[in-house]
Amino acid sequence: MPLLPARSLRIPADEGGSCWMATAEIIGLVTLCFLYAGTDPPQVNEAHYLCKAKSFWQPNWCADDFFLKSADAHFVFYWTFGWLTQWVSLTTAAWVGRFISWLAIAIAWWQLTQSYWPKRGLALWAGAMAIALWDQMHMAGEWVVGGVEAKGIAYALVFLAYAALSRLRWGAAFLWLGAASAFHVLVGGWATLGALLVLSTEYKSVSSWTRLAWALGGGALLSLPGLWPALELSRQGTPYTVALAQEVYVFHRLGHHLLPHRMDPWLIGRFVLGGVVWGIFVWRTRLSPADWRLQKLVAAAMLLAAIGATLSTITMLDRPLNAAIMRYYWFRQSDFMLPLGLTAILATRFMLSDRPGNVSGRAKGNLAMAALLLVPTVFFTLHASATLHDRRPEAVVQGTKLVADQAAAQRVDYRDWRDICEFIRESTPKDALFLTPYHHQTFKWYAQRAEFVTWKDVPQDTVGIIEWWQRSMIARRIGMSSLNRPLNMTQLWPAIETYDINYVVLRRTQYRPTLKFPVLHHNSSYLLLVIPPATQSDE
Repeated sequence: MPLLPARSLRIPADEGGSCWMATAEIIGLVTLCFLYAGTDPPQVNEAHYLCKAKSFWQPNWCADDFFLKSADAHFVFYWTFGWLTQWVSLTTAAWVGRFISWLAIAIAWWQLTQSYWPKRGLALWAGAMAIALWDQMHMAGEWVVGGVEAKGIAYALVFLAYAALSRLRWGAAFLWLGAASAFHVLVGGWATLGALLVLSTEYKSVSSWTRLAWALGGGALLSLPGLWPALELSRQGTPYTVALAQEVYVFHRLGHHLLPHRMDPWLIGRFVLGGVVWGIFVWRTRLSPADWRLQKLVAAAMLLAAIGATLSTITMLDRPLNAAIMRYYWFRQSDFMLPLGLTAILATRFMLSDRPGNVSGRAKGNLAMAALLLVPTVFFTLHASATLHDRRPEAVVQGTKLVADQAAAQRVDYRDWRDICEFIRESTPKDALFLTPYHHQTFKWYAQRAEFVTWKDVPQDTVGIIEWWQRSMIARRIGMSSLNRPLNMTQLWPAIETYDINYVVLRRTQYRPTLKFPVLHHNSSYLLLVIPPATQSDE
C-alpha cells in the first residue's frame, strides 16, 4: 500500500456529511480565516516575506538592499510563491497567496476534524475556537492563521500529518511532516520531534517497521529543501562570528519569542492557566485511542517547552551557550499545540459526548454547549470591531507604535507615509538607497526602493545578522529610531560616505532648519531629503 494514497485527501460522502456539506464547511473555514486575517496587505510578516520572494525571482529589484541580498532561509516558499510577484503587484500577490494558504489550512483542518470528530458542522466550530485560542493563549507570539508566509502552508501539512496519525498511518504522517519542514524547517522539525516522542510510546502500533523506515527516509528527503539552506546559514564565518550572530539574534532582536524572561508575564500566565485547564480536562475525560494520541502530541509539545524553559534558566549566565540553544524557538510548538489540544478536548467532552438522561444533566450539557458557541462568537465580534476601528495594515500598525496612541494621529501618519512612499516610487531612481525610519516595515512594499536597514528585516545567516546589527547601531546613533530627536550629523556623514546613501526619509518632528540637505518632498508627517552627489563632510 502506498504511503500517501490518494484517498488521504478524499472528501467522503459517508463521513461528516455529503460532499456538498464538506465543501460548504471548507468555504466556511476559509471565510473564518478571512474574517480573522483579512486586513489590507501587508500583514505583519508579508512585507518581509514577499519582498524577499520578489527579489528571489527579480534580483535587480531594490538591488542595493542588503537584506534582500542576504541568504535565502525559505527557498521553497520563495520558489513556489515568489513568481506571483513577477506578474502582479505585491498587494495582489498577497491576496492570492493568502487565499492559497487559507484554502490549504481549511482543507487540512477539515481532514483533521473528520479524522477525530466526524460530526457535521463541528469543523467550523473547532476552527473558530482554535483561531480564538491561538490568538489569546500564545506565550511566545506564535500564530497559525495570518498573512501569506512559509509557516501557513507548513501548518496545513502538519494538520494532514496529525490526521494520518488518527488512523495509525505513521508513514504518511512523517512524509507530510517532511513536506512541512521543506516549507518551514522549524514548524515541521518541532512537529516531527513531537510525533517521534509519541511514536516512542506507541511503537507496538507500527504494522511494518520496514515501511516506516522508508517513510522516515522519504520525509528526511522531502525536508532537505528547507533543512539544507537552514544548515548553511550557520556554517559561514568563524566560531566567534557565529556566536556573535547568535547573541544578536536571540538577545537583541527576537528575545520576546525565544527567552522566557523576555516574554510578557501576562502572556506566560494565561498560557500556564490554559495548560492547567487542558490538563484537568484530559484527566477527567474518557478518550478514544485516536483522541489520546492527539493529546499526547500536545503533551510532547508542552514537554519540549518545559525543557526549553529549563535550559534557558540554567544557561542564563552563559550568554553564548544560552543563545546557541534558545535560537531554535523552543516554545513555537507549544503555542501551536496547546490551543489545538484544548479545542480537541472541548469538542470531545462537550460536543460529541452523549447528554445525561436526567433533566439536570441535559441542562448542564446545553449550558456548556451554549458557552462554547459563545466564546468564538464574542471573539470574532470584538476582533471585527477592532479591525473596523483601525483599518491600517498590520505591518503599518506594528511599524508605527511610536506615533501617539490616537486614532486621528495614526490615520494622518499612515496617509502621509503612503504619500511619501508613492512620491519616491514615481520620482526617484530605481537604484537609489534610502535611509528610513528604523521601525517602519513597509518602505520597500510601498516605495519599491532599497533601504539602509529596518528593525523588522533581520537576515538569517551569520554574515547578514552581523551586518544588520552594525547597520542598526548606525541608524540608531543617527537618530532614525527616534520620534523627535534631531539627526546626529557626526554619525550621518560617515554613513552617507560609506554606504552611498542617496536620500533620507525623515519624520517632520526630527527636522531642524540647520539641515542643509534639499527637501524634495514633504507633508505634515515626513520629509524627503536629497543627499547631493558632491556633498562632502566638511561642507
